[in-house]
Amino acid sequence: MLRYAEEDIEVVKEIRNLRIKLGMNLVEIQHFMGLMKNIHDTINGDITDIDKIKEVEGKIHELMLIIDEREKVLKRIKNNCSTYLGKLNKIVKHLEEE
Repeated sequence: MLRYAEEDIEVVKEIRNLRIKLGMNLVEIQHFMGLMKNIHDTINGDITDIDKIKEVEGKIHELMLIIDEREKVLKRIKNNCSTYLGKLNKIVKHLEEE
């Protein structure tokens, strides 16, 4: 029987979440997973090159900006949905009263 390490299973779950829940394409996922590896390698002391660490810092800042932009879009969509639900609710109440 083929068995996978818990770490491998967590990686697959993370990729699935990035793909399905966040809509990332495979290239974006590859970049994200590479960034996560670089972060972990740096924290573990495997990367000590200051330029490489600064590059990782820059990529984290870029990722945070992307997340902020997506959050703004999602908030706008959520607000629109809330408005639509309110309007639909009024229509239903009006139709039920007739």
